[in-house]
Amino acid sequence: MKIKSKTAVGKRRVYDLTVDEHHNFVAEGVVVHNSGARQFCNAAKPYDIPELGAITAIYRPGPLKADVHKKYVATKKKVLDGEKIRYPHPIVEEVLGKTLGFQVFQEHWMTLAQRLAGFSPGEADKLRKTLVKKSLDTLDKKAGEREVAKKKFIDGGVDLHGIARSDMEELWEQMRFFSLYGFNASHAIAYAIDSYYSGWLYTYYPHEWLSTVLQSKTADADKLTKAISEIKMLGYSFIQPDVNFAGLEWVFSEEANGFVPPLAAIKGVGKTAAKEIIAHRPYQALDDLFFNDDGEWYHSKMNKTCFANLCKIEAFNSIKEVADGTIDHHRQLHEIIVGGYDRLRKGRKGLSRTQVKRREKKGELVPDVLETLIEENRYSEDWTRIEKIQMSYDLTKTARLDLIFPEGILEKLERKGIPPVTEIGGKKKAICWFFIVDCQVKKTKTGKPFTRLKVSDHNNESCWLRIWGLGKPLELYTLWMCQAKGDLDWGPSSSVRDIRPIEI
Repeated sequence: MKIKSKTAVGKRRVYDLTVDEHHNFVAEGVVVHNSGARQFCNAAKPYDIPELGAITAIYRPGPLKADVHKKYVATKKKVLDGEKIRYPHPIVEEVLGKTLGFQVFQEHWMTLAQRLAGFSPGEADKLRKTLVKKSLDTLDKKAGEREVAKKKFIDGGVDLHGIARSDMEELWEQMRFFSLYGFNASHAIAYAIDSYYSGWLYTYYPHEWLSTVLQSKTADADKLTKAISEIKMLGYSFIQPDVNFAGLEWVFSEEANGFVPPLAAIKGVGKTAAKEIIAHRPYQALDDLFFNDDGEWYHSKMNKTCFANLCKIEAFNSIKEVADGTIDHHRQLHEIIVGGYDRLRKGRKGLSRTQVKRREKKGELVPDVLETLIEENRYSEDWTRIEKIQMSYDLTKTARLDLIFPEGILEKLERKGIPPVTEIGGKKKAICWFFIVDCQVKKTKTGKPFTRLKVSDHNNESCWLRIWGLGKPLELYTLWMCQAKGDLDWGPSSSVRDIRPIEI
C-alpha cells in the first residue's frame, strides 16, 4: 500500500486536557481510571503517545510499591529544569532514555539482559517468564531460576561493560519490583493511543464524544447512571426523551441545549417505532403527531403501548397543546391517546369516511376527534410523584432528578450542611440524607431484624445502607434523613431510632 502522507499524532491542546475527579470517560478506564492515576497523569503531564504509554505501565502494583510514579514525576521536573539524568552506561540510556531511565515495559528487561549482560533472545524471554509468572506449584523452582538469572545479569553487566556492580544491582531491583505486575509495550501503547483518541474527541467534538460514551453504557443501568453523573459535573444538562429531539441513540440537542436519551431505549418503543417517529417529525401540535395532510392516521409502527409509554415518561413536552397548557399533564394525554386510540386511528374526525359523509349530508357539524377527546378528559388527575418515578425506572432504568428532589429540597439540605449518605466513608458518623431505590428486609444470624436499603443521591451515586432494628420495608423512591455511621468493610448503617422521612 502506498502511503500518501504522514502526520504526527499529538496536539498540545489534547494533552493539556485537565483530568479532574469526574473524567473517567476521557480514557475509558485505561489511564485515568481512579483518583491516584488521575493525580499521577496530571503531575507527569505527558505530551506524546510513548510517555502516555509509560504512565499506563507505571501505575501498576509493582512500580507503585517501589514509588516509581513519584520518582518519575520528580525526574521529569528535573529534566524540564535542565538537569541531566545519570545513566550507568550509554546502552542503558539508549534503552531507557524515552522513559527517563525507568524500566516500565517487559521489553526493557529483555533488551537490557541481551545488550548489557549477554543473554540470548531465548534466555531473555525465559527471564521475562521467570520474573512474571508466580505459580505456587513452581514457586521454589522459579525462585531458584531468578537467583541464577540475577547472578548472570549482574555479572554480565560488570564483566562485559565494566558497569559498577551497585548499578547493575539497582537495575535488577527495578526489574524485580516491576515484575509484580509486568506490562508489555504493545499493550501500553495501544491503551495510550485509545486514551489519546478519547481525549482528542472530547477536546474537539465534546457533544458527539459524550453522546457516544452515554450510548456505550445504555445496556448497564449502573454504568449509565455513573456516566450521567460525571457528565453533569462538567456542566451539561440532560432533558427527558422527547419525540421532537430524541434519536435512535444518545444525542446532544442544540435546540433543547442538553443530552437526550434515545427513543429506542424506552421500553415498548423500540428501534422500528423510533425510526417512524423521527421520519415524520417535527411535530408542532397533536394533529401533526397523528395525522397526515389528508387527515389520515399515518402510524404503522407506533402502537398503543408505544404511545402509552411515551406518555408515562412525559415525552411530549414540546407539543403545542402540552406546552401551552391546553393539556394539563401527561396523564390527561395518556387518557386521550390510549382511551381514544381506536377513534384516533379512524382519522382526524374519529369516524370512517362513510360516517363523516353521512353526517355532513344531514348538515351535522363533525368536530375533530382531538377536540372531543380533550374535553372528555378535561378533569383527569395527574400521576403521583411516586408513580412517575416508578414508571421512569420501569421504562428507562433511570428517574428524573426533578421528580426525586422537588424544588428547594437539595438547596435546603446543602444550606444546612447535610451530606448524602453516599459520602459517608471510613468510620465517620454524621447526619445525612438518602433516597430509597431498593429495599430488602432481612434477619441477622441471631434472628434480629434489619432492613437493607439501596440508596442514591443527586449525582446518581448509590450504596447499600443497613437499618438495624427495622423489620418492615420502607416505601421506594422516598427521601429520608438519618444518623449514619460509615464502615470500610460493610458500608454505612443506621438504626430504626435514627431515621425519619423528609416531608415533600
